Amino acid sequence: MNLRLKFVLLIIAPLFGIFAVILALGLQAFEDNNRETIVRELTQSAELHAARIEVLLREVAQIASTTASQLTIDSDINETAAFEILRSNVASNPLVFGAALAFEPGEFSGRQLFGPYVYRQGKDLKEIVSTELDYDYTQPEWDWWHLPRKALTGVWTEPYFDEGGGNIYMTTFSAPFFRDGRFIGVATIDIPLEPLKRLISPLQGEQGQRFLLLSAQQRILYSDNADFIGRSLKDVILEMDRPDIQAAFEQAQISGDTRMLRLAGWQSTNTQWISPAMIESGGWMLLSIQDEQRALAFLNQQKQRAIAVLGSVFVASVLAVWLLLVWVTRPLSNLSHAVEEVGKGNLDIRIKRQSKDEIGDLAASFANMVRQLSSREAALRELNENLEKRVEERTIELKSLQLGLERARDAADAANQAKSAYLANMSHELRTPMNAILGYSEMLIEEAEDLEQEDFIPDLKKIHQSGTHLLALINDVLDLSKIESGKMEAFAEDIDLEILIDEVSATAHPLLEKNKNSLAIERGNDLGMAYQDKTKLRQILFNLLSNAAKFTHEGTITLDVNRTEKDGLSWLAFAVSDTGIGIAEDKIEHVFEEFAQADDSTTRDYGGTGLGLAISKRFCNLLGGDLSLHSTLGEGSTFTVRIPAILPETKADLILSNV
Repeated sequence: MNLRLKFVLLIIAPLFGIFAVILALGLQAFEDNNRETIVRELTQSAELHAARIEVLLREVAQIASTTASQLTIDSDINETAAFEILRSNVASNPLVFGAALAFEPGEFSGRQLFGPYVYRQGKDLKEIVSTELDYDYTQPEWDWWHLPRKALTGVWTEPYFDEGGGNIYMTTFSAPFFRDGRFIGVATIDIPLEPLKRLISPLQGEQGQRFLLLSAQQRILYSDNADFIGRSLKDVILEMDRPDIQAAFEQAQISGDTRMLRLAGWQSTNTQWISPAMIESGGWMLLSIQDEQRALAFLNQQKQRAIAVLGSVFVASVLAVWLLLVWVTRPLSNLSHAVEEVGKGNLDIRIKRQSKDEIGDLAASFANMVRQLSSREAALRELNENLEKRVEERTIELKSLQLGLERARDAADAANQAKSAYLANMSHELRTPMNAILGYSEMLIEEAEDLEQEDFIPDLKKIHQSGTHLLALINDVLDLSKIESGKMEAFAEDIDLEILIDEVSATAHPLLEKNKNSLAIERGNDLGMAYQDKTKLRQILFNLLSNAAKFTHEGTITLDVNRTEKDGLSWLAFAVSDTGIGIAEDKIEHVFEEFAQADDSTTRDYGGTGLGLAISKRFCNLLGGDLSLHSTLGEGSTFTVRIPAILPETKADLILSNV
């Protein structure tokens, strides 16, 4: 790194960093203040719009309330007068769809029920018609009757579908009237939900806002999505799979909290600012929905401008400083170039003194040093000529020796491959006649038993046992040759570990009884299933159990199986412990070598080829694990198999890793 760049990085860059931090803090403060202003304006806007709706609803409700007050003062009216009052109520406000009077049974001229009803019909709802309610409105399902009768005050009902009447969604304001302090009926005003669009739609678009009007029980009275009108907000949110929105709205409506809600993805992929404002008349709530990105568009523009200005100032500052540094450091740059050339071995370079200051003195001193180095270089070159020749000769000798070693290595590899191929072929050729010998010996044993030739049976069984032992040795040699030649593969399948343990213990049982040993099985909790090479795992466990049985007399052999979790992977551990002769510490490192046992006396006393443990360890490595040994001479040994529950690089392993 040259001096110019160091100056920029150590002085200019920190100064610019400090300036950038100050600017960033200022922008953040500016953004916070303006964000609060925007939130306050949006909240005030929602409250203002809610107040407008409140006024209109009170105007509509006042129609029914006025009628109820008149009837409380003078309820002795005839049928014609009742219809005239209702026609006047419907015509008084374009938002009104219908108006009704409903009397308690027997309270109107002794009639059981009397419910005059006047409503709009026709394409433009300009025609006003009169009728009587043809159903028993005192039944429990008619809220417009029961709610004011119970509350004894005016009540807005939840939205409902007026089937058979207007066949539209509407809400009703119902006001009770009395005679001598006794409830005798209600006066109602029906408002369709659809005309509320004319009430709220003009508000749409102000500052990019959208609105949602909710009833006291969170049914949608208005939405710019017509499919939502009349539906429960809970049902709409369930379709969106957003329980957090439902909880936020319910809390705001229960507590009357009108603070800004900030929700991600409400009817948009962007974060939305939602300002709730209460409409006290019906217990309704007006939600003003503003896209955060649009609300903060001005702030984002200001930040972008500030960043652009900062970048321009930084680039201009760096350029000015760079030009100044070029002028100041040019002599140092020339001297640095000369030093670099000398470092490359060019001692013929000529260094000129360009100034009479300290840098000029340094250049003169360096030029004198280069002249001295040049004279010494010539002397050293002459001394090194003979040394270079000796080094060259030695290098040739080393290359020749390396070539010979490489040829010897290739020859050894080829011989090892040939040996593995020969063993594989010979083992295969030996297995075919050996299987025939075993088959015929079994047939002869069965025939001797059928003919009751008891004298031949022991000898025939010895033939069969010897053949079985020889076939096992051939199989070990074949497995070893496959492993060394790289042809041995693992095939994974589902394994029930409990069943596998039972199968292996049953197979090894005769070997255990031979030396009067007992088997103890300790199973961990939740062993479950594995996805591994079942055949190789069974052979590993059988080899370890048979090995323990062979070196233990009248003792105990323990198979301990556990399942553990490490780094997100499931591991299986099979520990086979015995109370046999044990292995000396200096012999442990050799027990896993091919054709090797602890010592020569072991081979003489117990037999074996020394392949079982070597093959078991190779199989453990093939299955993605390892085989370890802990032993004390005269006390016993413990062989521990540790493999993953799922064979690596299998489909199950890939699926599990993706999860």
